[in-house]
Amino acid sequence: MTLRHLSLMFLVASCSLGPNPDKCDRNQQCRDAFGLGATCGGDGLCQLPADYARCEDTYPKDLLTRPEKHGRDLILGTLFDATTDAPQQQAAELAAMQTNDNIGRGHWLEDRQVGVIHCTYETDLDLDDLDYEEAAAEAAAYLIDVIGVDALIGPATSDQNESLFPIAEAADVVIISPSATSVFLTNIDGAVSTDQDPGLFWRTVPSDNLQGYAIAEDMSARAVTEIAIVHQAGSYGTGLADVVLQEFGRFGGGAARFTFNNQSQLTDALVDAANSPGAQEVLFISSEVNDVIAFLSGAEGVDEYNDPLDPL
Repeated sequence: MTLRHLSLMFLVASCSLGPNPDKCDRNQQCRDAFGLGATCGGDGLCQLPADYARCEDTYPKDLLTRPEKHGRDLILGTLFDATTDAPQQQAAELAAMQTNDNIGRGHWLEDRQVGVIHCTYETDLDLDDLDYEEAAAEAAAYLIDVIGVDALIGPATSDQNESLFPIAEAADVVIISPSATSVFLTNIDGAVSTDQDPGLFWRTVPSDNLQGYAIAEDMSARAVTEIAIVHQAGSYGTGLADVVLQEFGRFGGGAARFTFNNQSQLTDALVDAANSPGAQEVLFISSEVNDVIAFLSGAEGVDEYNDPLDPL
């Protein structure tokens, strides 16, 4: 399903909400008049949105079924893999619940409430035929263009944040990621942030400059002088590998580097790393659980990873 198909999906089986406004040319006019999810149709009339299967879970539960009730709410959209990242979704909802419990006189939200729409980008053929990158882009477009969220929480990976940030930036929407650590994201929306211009990209974890140094320091402390690095190509894998190579070199260590973009290249890389001359350890870097499983499963069948007399 493409983004164009997504926009059409919301227009099918919809109806005009009424005469106010008489005509529209952007979604925000309809949201202002009729609440969350109202969109401006091709006929210039405001329309109700159809359900979107990747974004059905909400807090409160009537957030999308009673849009007129939540027109003034501060709306957050979470963007995660609902299967592997459920704790992140639950944490975001808990924060919203606690905020709503504490809203009162003098609170910066005054009488507004916080609502959350949870979207998933997991690969699930029961939902559609999208891979996780396509699903993340489509769900982000729904949250930003159709719902008009005030901020996105997630996505989880650095590569996804890098690809989705231009979409959020164009709409002036904040992104807060709990796990995007790539050094390439540090200056993604500018090198300097101020109270007046704090930027749109935020994360609640330090960059891989810290993790890369810790990895190199640990290896050096254990008298490891030569390593092989197998890493996923992209913002996270390439960024962390760059830092480890730099920091390990400062400790006097040397490294061979092997990059992969797919499962076939991963298989070749783990074999090449195992046969890398002088390598005492192999460092594997990927943001994908399936890659980790594939590496461990593949390494089991390579003698160099299982030699008790000369372990990697």
